[in-house]
Amino acid sequence: MKSQEIIFFDTEFTSFEKPELLSLGAISIGGNEFYAEIASIPFDRCSEFVRDRVLPKFTGPQFEREELTSRFLSWLGSFGKPVVLMSDSEYDRDLINALCGG
Repeated sequence: MKSQEIIFFDTEFTSFEKPELLSLGAISIGGNEFYAEIASIPFDRCSEFVRDRVLPKFTGPQFEREELTSRFLSWLGSFGKPVVLMSDSEYDRDLINALCGG
């Protein structure tokens, strides 16, 4: 049986009321990292906190959503074994499920 790769991930998103993905960071137990931001940020849907405290810290790389999805799924596939995604938030989980197609 193949071993599994455990990957911890975190997201930033527009608001708690209507969360939309803004960035995704992930790291495997082995130290492999992934980070990307959404290029077309919906500033008008971001909470004041996100506009003031989160977005100024963004440094890229930035991709349109479809490209981010492709790159993230490719990164997950690069492990060559099943992956287990771990987060501490249902917001993060739901946003990654939506990004990856369920």
